[in-house]
Amino acid sequence: MFAREEDMEVLRKHGITSIQHLASIAADLLRNSGGNRVSPRSDDLSQDDKAFFRSVGAHGVDGVDKDAVDKLNRDMATEYAILIESALTSDQVARKLGVSTSRVRQRILNSTLYSIKYGPRRLFPLWQFSEGRAVRHLEDVLPLLDKSVHPLTAQEFFTSLHPDLEGPRGELCSPIQWLEMGHDVEKLKHIVRFL
Repeated sequence: MFAREEDMEVLRKHGITSIQHLASIAADLLRNSGGNRVSPRSDDLSQDDKAFFRSVGAHGVDGVDKDAVDKLNRDMATEYAILIESALTSDQVARKLGVSTSRVRQRILNSTLYSIKYGPRRLFPLWQFSEGRAVRHLEDVLPLLDKSVHPLTAQEFFTSLHPDLEGPRGELCSPIQWLEMGHDVEKLKHIVRFL
């Protein structure tokens, strides 16, 4: 199967210049995820349960859409590739924060910066930085993040609107926006503990 030109254009926009490059990142995702990929689950519904769920409009009751599962896995690999490609190195983070690389390593050990082990190095997703600095008060929240949380899950959590985080006019905020606006860190800490 060959890559479509529009797919390659999307990848190029995110700094991925070749299929080999994408394959390398995807292989790393599979190595580092412990094989955690979406897989079809067993069909453990009785015929009566299936009939009930169909009667109330449920979809997907009669089996797994292998194409949908494959697409989801491809999408996850692409998202991971984009996350890796856009992430900063330790040297870049040190320059951005105006600190030494040893201070960056110390912050990794203290879990006050979020990093991804990628081969022999550590990479730092961009979502945790704002205006030449780490997002304020993120260092108070990150140590509570379970170490087993996948990098894509962490990114999705910190950058997506959360139903329990409302701004001053009632608008939903992402955890990053919540911190940047100076809202209650304790509320976010409570949410992170249950992620």
